[in-house]
This record gives sequence, structure tokens and C-alpha cells, in this order.
Amino acid sequence: MAQLINNPHDLFIRKTWERKDEVRSFIENHLPAEIVNCLNLETLKVEKDTFIDSQLKAHYSDILYSLMTKDGKPIKLYLLFEHKSYQDDDIIFQLLRYEMRILEAERNQNKTKKLITPILPLILYHGRTGWKLKKKLGDLYDAPEVLKPYLLTFEAIVFDFSKMSDEEIKGQIIVRTTLLLMKHIFDPDLSERLPNILGLMQKLSEKETALEYLEAVLKYLSSASDHLNEQDLERAVRTAIPTIGDNAMTTLAETWMAQGKQEGMQEEGINILMRLLKKKFGSIPEDAETRISEADSEQLLEWSENVLTAETVNEVFH
Repeated sequence: MAQLINNPHDLFIRKTWERKDEVRSFIENHLPAEIVNCLNLETLKVEKDTFIDSQLKAHYSDILYSLMTKDGKPIKLYLLFEHKSYQDDDIIFQLLRYEMRILEAERNQNKTKKLITPILPLILYHGRTGWKLKKKLGDLYDAPEVLKPYLLTFEAIVFDFSKMSDEEIKGQIIVRTTLLLMKHIFDPDLSERLPNILGLMQKLSEKETALEYLEAVLKYLSSASDHLNEQDLERAVRTAIPTIGDNAMTTLAETWMAQGKQEGMQEEGINILMRLLKKKFGSIPEDAETRISEADSEQLLEWSENVLTAETVNEVFH
């Protein structure tokens, strides 16, 4: 059975940010000009690895890109997307930990390499308030100035589009639509804004691309917004993208509902198994959490039954 993507946020993010043309348009429009000018965006490549802890996948998504500078040197761009509506005081530490994992993976793949590839860390933030946390690890030290040159330092680029106007959000169609949806996801008047935002998709030339992206959009909106219902979503789609047609909308809705039901069963199975394990064994090892998050609903049911007779956590999975 193919692994399901339980997290609608993650599906939504990847449908946009794994498209090289969309990422390039974002970089060109929203990263500092001095950084853009030193990059060879023709060499941009999406890496498939993820570096987020399994227990934090509901709160973050990440995508790693590799590319070259204009003078031919390798560089990586690491994008971290925060799904939460509030700011996490630990985010700078989490980002540093993920960057270390990227560097460790590089060293393990090529132990003869003497120099490491620089990584440009970028946080995309769209919370209810503007970004207020420190961007530099060095700013968190309580140390005399004379010691600071010897302390670990680290800085992230924060792209805070929560307070940007809609007109300031630029890029190709899908990346603009994605950023606008993320910006307004907490707005009480989202149902009124939605037709105009989705209307951007009228300009997508490939119908298949539009349908695939729209499915991710609907799943994201239904899970992340408290101000929308199924009728709001259907009305917005039919108003904004009439070219899709009633048949296509019906097919999409059926697919979406079927997947949502299956993923809902899996999510419920994960929650039940985790509660049983914690009640019987207390803490749960990280590798066990990973196995649970990747299992299908039938496997989760079998493991839940094993909890009744297992004497250790490991016995549950045998």
C-alpha cells in the first residue's frame, strides 16, 4: 500500500514548492537582491530528503534545494514552513538542528570532502502576528562581548508575509496562490476572499496541473481554516474556476472525500495506538513513533491488539 500523506499542510506545501519554476519565481521576487544576484537559478534542484523530527511533522514542513552560485560553487537552500498560528520560541534551535542533519548527511555521503556546502536557512512565516522572535542564535547568549567570537552563531532569513499586502506577494500563479491562501488562512472573511484567490488558477494552462493543485488546496483549507465549510469551498471553486466544470468538480470532491475518510481512519488509529502505548509503557521511543506514523490503518489495528499482551514496546511490533 502506498504511504498516505496524513498532513494536508505538507501535501499543500509540496504541491507548490517542489515545482522548480515556482520556487525560482519566489526566490527572484522575495529573497534579498544581493542573494539572488549571486545564485545561478538555472541549476536549482529539489532534494527529496526531509530533516524534521517525526513528532513535529504536524507543525512543520521542510524542503531542501541544491544549486550553484554564479561562480560555480555549490550551495543549498533550506526552506522551513511553520503551520502553527503562533510563534515557537524553539524554532531557531530546531532550524539549527535540521541544518546539522543536512551537513551530517553530506559528510556521510562523501567522507573525502574537505569543505562543507553552505546552507541558506529560510523560514516562511504567516502567523496571526508579525514575526517577533530573534533571528540570530547569537542574540540569545548572555555572555560578555569578549567571549562572543568563540560562541556558536547562526542566523535565519525570515520571510514574514503575514503583514504584507496582497499586491506585494508576487511570483508565478501557484506560488502566489499558495502564499495568499497561507496569509489569509486565519481570516474570518476567508470565504469572501477565496473566489478571488482561486481565480488566479484560471490562468493555469494545464488542466491536469490545476486539478492536482486544487485537490491539495481543498484539503489544506478544510483542515487549516475554522471559517470555511464544504459549501463555502464548493461555491468558491465553481465561482472562481468555472472552466473545470461540474463533472470535474464532482470527481475531485469524491476523490477528496474518499482520501479524507481513509486518512481520518489512519489518523484515528495512530492516536489510539499512541494512547495505549503511553498508558501501558509511559514514554515511546522515537523509532517507534516513526514506525507508527508510517503504518497503514490495518497495521495500526494489529499493533493496538498486540498492546494487550506485550510486555515491552518492541514486542508490540512483532
